[in-house]
Amino acid sequence: MSEYEPTHEDTTYDEPTYEDHGGYDDPNVIVDEFRKRFVDTQIFVDKYHGDQFSRYLFQRHEAPDTRYTADTAHKIVEEANLFIDASHKAHAKWQASQQAPVVTQ
Repeated sequence: MSEYEPTHEDTTYDEPTYEDHGGYDDPNVIVDEFRKRFVDTQIFVDKYHGDQFSRYLFQRHEAPDTRYTADTAHKIVEEANLFIDASHKAHAKWQASQQAPVVTQ
């Protein structure tokens, strides 16, 4: 087993392996994979804000703002910070789900 293969065999999350990284220099592939692996599986969905933070990525990808002003730069930085914070919470959520005990009867 290589260091890039999943360590949990019973995970419902399709953990990326080293071999999965082909085509990840294409922004469309990156956004599609993000949607499939994190949003569609509800890992990146916040209890209080829903999919608000993932929409920042989708909106920026689909229709980037071409107005470059101090206000738009500030907005982009704020959205990026919120997206990063949501990423950390989603990672913690995923880790907690991996450590949950399996109940058998």
